[in-house]
Amino acid sequence: MPKINLLPIKAAKRSETARNELLGMLVLFAGLVFVLYSWNSSIDEDVLETKSRISKMTKELKDLSAEAERVEEFEAKAKILEDKQGIIEKLKRQKQGPAKALHDLATLLTELDKVWLTSITENEQVIQFEGGAMDHEDISEFQIGLEKRSKYFTKVQLKVVETKVLDGVRYLKWKINCIADFSAG
Repeated sequence: MPKINLLPIKAAKRSETARNELLGMLVLFAGLVFVLYSWNSSIDEDVLETKSRISKMTKELKDLSAEAERVEEFEAKAKILEDKQGIIEKLKRQKQGPAKALHDLATLLTELDKVWLTSITENEQVIQFEGGAMDHEDISEFQIGLEKRSKYFTKVQLKVVETKVLDGVRYLKWKINCIADFSAG
């Protein structure tokens, strides 16, 4: 005769196995939730750190751009001041230039005994000298002296030479044009 086991041992084992599997699944699910939560927290921390760095860099960028604008403004002001200083220096040279040019002219005329000036006219930067001399060599020496020995007179050109007689003495009346640069000194 067959034996019938009426004790619920297999059902109890199945129930215990199912409970153990369910408990294992719950532990595994809880572990998975914990790992995902930790991973999410670390990503959130990285995002916050990155946002913080971005805001710091944005602030630094604004500060640097403001500083760059100030530097450019200072450079522009410095250039303006340098230009003004250059203009002032040029004006100083031009202020002293005519006196120095006349000194060069007086020195040259003192060395040449037979040359004299009767008038000096200036139109913008063109100066016209008029005067007299005893002979052509004296006029030539004066012209060469203006060209070579004075840095204030350039493009010296002899324009007119006429023979004149005054009280029985023959002399040459001449005109010389040149360009004056009084800032050359």
